[in-house]
Amino acid sequence: MLVNYISDDQECIKISKVILSSDILALDTEFSRDYGYHPKLSLVQIATKTGCCYILDILSLSSNALVLIRDIFLSDIIKVMHDPKQDLEILINTIDGIIINNVCDVQQAALMIGYEDVPSYKTLVQDFLSINLSKEQQNSNWMQRPLENVQIEYAATDVLYLIDLYQELDRNLGAKKQWFQKEQSKWHLTKYQQYDIIKDALKYSNFIKTEDHAYILAMLLYMRDLIAKSKDIPRHQVLSSRKIDNILASCNVKQPDSVLKYFQEGNALLNRPLQKLAADEKLVVEFPKRSNDTLLKEILCVSAGVWRKKNEVKRRLRKDAVEKSNLTDQILLKIKILAKKLEINPQFIATRDDIEHMIVAPDKSLLDFNKFSSDDWRWEILGKIFADN
Repeated sequence: MLVNYISDDQECIKISKVILSSDILALDTEFSRDYGYHPKLSLVQIATKTGCCYILDILSLSSNALVLIRDIFLSDIIKVMHDPKQDLEILINTIDGIIINNVCDVQQAALMIGYEDVPSYKTLVQDFLSINLSKEQQNSNWMQRPLENVQIEYAATDVLYLIDLYQELDRNLGAKKQWFQKEQSKWHLTKYQQYDIIKDALKYSNFIKTEDHAYILAMLLYMRDLIAKSKDIPRHQVLSSRKIDNILASCNVKQPDSVLKYFQEGNALLNRPLQKLAADEKLVVEFPKRSNDTLLKEILCVSAGVWRKKNEVKRRLRKDAVEKSNLTDQILLKIKILAKKLEINPQFIATRDDIEHMIVAPDKSLLDFNKFSSDDWRWEILGKIFADN
């Protein structure tokens, strides 16, 4: 294995021509979520089919490195990656003008040839190449400089075997290769996922007993996000999930006082943790004081959205629940049987949630349009099953 650690701009310029003349490359990234509001990119690893590996030190290089990465993704070079969603999102957020093109995910290829569990890179390398990889450095500090030799070696092995894996899996796809190609064509739709307060709030759904709980949760998440963004620190450093759990578990929302008043007057349970945090972080946290405050109105809308979205499917399913549950079970069984015949992971075709949403929302308002577009390969499988039911 020839590893080239690139931390000098001139070296980066020299290797650009070699890399961009390739017809296939393996790519991966190393990043950290502990050093800012957005994840920070540390390394981009690139391997060629000849076994040469280039590790670009993004923290040391100028914009030349980012231009090279952008040009790689703009080109028709096949980019082989493993479970690239997070990598692509971070690259999109970091590099101006990048367009995701011609990416192939070996994990999805494995699911399409029948892997029952979502396979890690380590598992696939072991299964197809009989090589046992160490993952000890996976959670090491990628923002430190200089990096340790074991970290550089780990980063290199993360791309070294990807092209060989891709070629092995490609041979195993057989007649499903066209389906795989359709699935891979969706990577260009990848976008950097901005913070979604609704999605985050649903993680605490067990604590949302009433709309008042939803309101309190929305306030906590909203204020946490504002502080984190203003100070460019991760949200969990502002207020951890465990602290939010404790606050919600202790909340008394049975009192007749409105939630608005709850925040206007400042409640010890909610106010003190944030105020103590503010003192620790030397920040100033000001709760809204006016009933027509824009922030409060926005939070009220958000909390209502949390409540509605959390219960929408449950309310629809409650009606004729037994009949719909039986129908879901019948469809899932047929998918499982057909998936076994096709040697595809049934969860990769459709999950229980997918089927329930199809039944209760024929307008597909709750479906993932990228996953279930009208020309998607899945409809070739699901169309006949739904027609029979």
